[in-house]
Amino acid sequence: MTQKSETTLSRSVAIDARGYMKLPVEMRQALGLEGGGQVTLKLEKGKIQLETELEAKPATATLRGKYATPGRSLTEELLAERRKEVEAKGW
Repeated sequence: MTQKSETTLSRSVAIDARGYMKLPVEMRQALGLEGGGQVTLKLEKGKIQLETELEAKPATATLRGKYATPGRSLTEELLAERRKEVEAKGW
C-alpha cells in the first residue's frame, strides 16, 4: 500500500447524473487506494473533505476511548433494557 503523500494535487473531475465521479489514479495512489477502499466524506462550508479509513479511525478511536469504561458494554446494557421493555409489554 502506498503511503499518504504530502504533495498537493488538484484535478478537475466530472460528476455524472447519478453522482458518480472518478478519483484520478495519482490521487488514489497518494492515498493508498490503488485497489479500492473506503473513504469518509465531510461537507463543511461548501467544501468536501475526503479521508481514508486509516485517517478517519484515530479520531473515532479517541472519542471512544474518552467515554469508554473498562469492563462495561453499552451495547449489552442497551440490549438488556430493550429486553425488559419487551417483557413488560408482553410481546
